[in-house]
Amino acid sequence: MQAIDLTGQVFGRLTVLSKIPGSYPFRWHCLCSCGQETRVVGSKLRSGYTRSCGCLRRQAFKDETGRRYGRLLVLRVGPTINQDIFWVCQCDCGELTTLKGASLRSGSTRSCGCYARERSSQRATHGWTRDKTRIHPIYNAWVAMRARCQNPNTVMFNDYGGRGIRVDPVWNDFEQFRKDMEPTWKKGLSLDRIDNHGPYSPVNCRWATLKEQANNTRRSRRLTFQGETLTMAQWAEKLGLNYNTLDKRLKIGWPLDRALASKK
Repeated sequence: MQAIDLTGQVFGRLTVLSKIPGSYPFRWHCLCSCGQETRVVGSKLRSGYTRSCGCLRRQAFKDETGRRYGRLLVLRVGPTINQDIFWVCQCDCGELTTLKGASLRSGSTRSCGCYARERSSQRATHGWTRDKTRIHPIYNAWVAMRARCQNPNTVMFNDYGGRGIRVDPVWNDFEQFRKDMEPTWKKGLSLDRIDNHGPYSPVNCRWATLKEQANNTRRSRRLTFQGETLTMAQWAEKLGLNYNTLDKRLKIGWPLDRALASKK
């Protein structure tokens, strides 16, 4: 096949100097107006895809240094290949990888590949995530727990990870979480921390009803009477009092024994 002679022709900032012997597809030695020399496939010159040595894109590129995309932290700019700017990134798992800026910004690449491997491993080991009909509530609880504590983009992060609530490292492995928590799980129960200021860990977690969880929020007021500590809601239920009545009594200064003793 005979190449069309492009010598001397100008394409954007590129002036074709000569054909590179023996190349296929045919490549041309070009001089960019910025002074840099480059080699370009003839079809990319004629189509307008390549119009400089890469300087046009470098002048307009968005600096990604220090930005985070999923598990990836951008460390520095990498090479420019076929006018695509690449970035050197470090994954949360510790691996370094070099990726196109477009892949980062589009969200198509969120890790060095470790996330996909983890998902594949989970599907292979516990079989609860192969399709939507088989996702088990325990697995959903595990995913939600880690998201609340480890993903700043999660709506509830400020109430969990943002205030220092952490996941015990052993529970980053779903199989260990399942081993610890599956024996006591029952339908209708949700994962709850016993100490609301403590971590998600084997010794600080239980399965609880929505009512039990409501009584265990950090906003629940706890009252100690005759050696027993319960939330205000629990005291009202135990003694047959109206919650709002008890709340009002305490706000206007009734002594605790009187507030709890009188049902009028």
